[in-house]
Amino acid sequence: MNTKKNAITTWLEQVEGRLIAIGIEEDSILEMIEENNRITSCDLLHSTLLCEGKVDENVGKFLPIRRLRRYFKKKKHDAMLVNYTHVSPYMKTFIRDSIDITKKTICFYHLDEDTLTFLKKRYHHYHASLKEWKEQNEFILEVDVTKAKTHMLQNWFYFIIDTIHNGIELLSDFLVN
Repeated sequence: MNTKKNAITTWLEQVEGRLIAIGIEEDSILEMIEENNRITSCDLLHSTLLCEGKVDENVGKFLPIRRLRRYFKKKKHDAMLVNYTHVSPYMKTFIRDSIDITKKTICFYHLDEDTLTFLKKRYHHYHASLKEWKEQNEFILEVDVTKAKTHMLQNWFYFIIDTIHNGIELLSDFLVN
């Protein structure tokens, strides 16, 4: 078992209550979720589950990431396990939505160094505690959102600031190329 699975295994052993898992495709991680008796319910979003060699569409849910906050109620789930490659296009709104939905911790995996610094910067806006592990060629980030606070004005302020920052980066990339 490689070290990434060991770090995720130790995180999954600590999870209690309700879990949201987004983009989980590894069968070993799905088995660990099933084996954990302290997880009362688990919502698998955008995952591929194999049943007798065929993809079973009735087992998993399809929910657009943009509607995540509308579907799940505020502070109702205890933890969230996220494959970053599945949510990377939605990062502008996913960070604030994940803080609103989750009570305790969020775990991201499949991160490189640039995305790790990006996520750290964005979660520091909301005063969340961060813990990271460096595995072979990728990072795993655990975000503790128990003390994180969100407010509508704060969300809009950071949304505008981040949009302006992204626009400046796109403009500079265009001018350099």
